[in-house]
Amino acid sequence: MVCAWLTGCPERESSAPVEAPAVMVVENHTTFTWRVFFVPTKGKAANDVTDWQTVAPREVKKWELPAGLYRVGREALADAATLAPDATAREGIELKLEAGRIYTWPLGTLFSSDGVEP
Repeated sequence: MVCAWLTGCPERESSAPVEAPAVMVVENHTTFTWRVFFVPTKGKAANDVTDWQTVAPREVKKWELPAGLYRVGREALADAATLAPDATAREGIELKLEAGRIYTWPLGTLFSSDGVEP
């Protein structure tokens, strides 16, 4: 930047640093379809899960999420029914996602005929 003598320099626009998102990688190691959710806990009711994400058999999916506290949960589906419904899985657990971190969430079950890959 070149400044004119005695006139000063133009003010620079300050830009706030952009925070990198947290990355959640979900790996389905089974032959079942799974549904997962990530709900920010701020301002959400405990049962406010409206945005289930589907993960197909053997699929790996990635989501970029703003850092913060989330409630995360999952359920396995087979023949249009939920396998072994688990209240904890559907209600989710609280998880803190930090900016710039990568989280891997492997999905597996003993019900799969192929078993779970390590």
